[in-house]
Amino acid sequence: MKTMTRAALATATTLAAISGAALMAPAAQAEPGTHDRAATTSTVAQIRQAIRPYQDVTAAVSAGYIPVSDCEMSDQGGMGYHYLNPSLVTVGGTVDPTKPTILLYGPDGHGGLELLGAEFFQPDLGQPRPELAGEPFNGPMAGHSEGMPTHYDLHVWTNVANPAGVFSSWNPAVTC
Repeated sequence: MKTMTRAALATATTLAAISGAALMAPAAQAEPGTHDRAATTSTVAQIRQAIRPYQDVTAAVSAGYIPVSDCEMSDQGGMGYHYLNPSLVTVGGTVDPTKPTILLYGPDGHGGLELLGAEFFQPDLGQPRPELAGEPFNGPMAGHSEGMPTHYDLHVWTNVANPAGVFSSWNPAVTC
């Protein structure tokens, strides 16, 4: 299954990079930590509302999200399982908080998955660093698995508290 999901991610990001190259537009850039609390709170609420229909992972799959990772863990915490919607991958321009590219799920303790939050992902094609609510994306960074392109990403922990911060990549409260 790992090979299939990596291939799906590589295909999705390659297609998005090719089709999105013509759509590149400068994105606002911000220094880390310059976002204001009101913008962050409003944006997190928008994302939470947008992903509410995907509490059940089967609804996410029906909407075009596909599993692209095992449950991710590190010594810094967890990220959970990543479900990517290839049709939402864009490059450059304004990031729409109501259209997260990736949904994050973790074990619910009863054999199922619970929605943890969202991740915004853009392949790097030389565009300015994307940002959301004044928070710059991480990157550009090399792909984390075979076939994954150099990219930018930003995690947003909407449904589970993250002691490391709402935009931190790893969440110490998440375990696999």
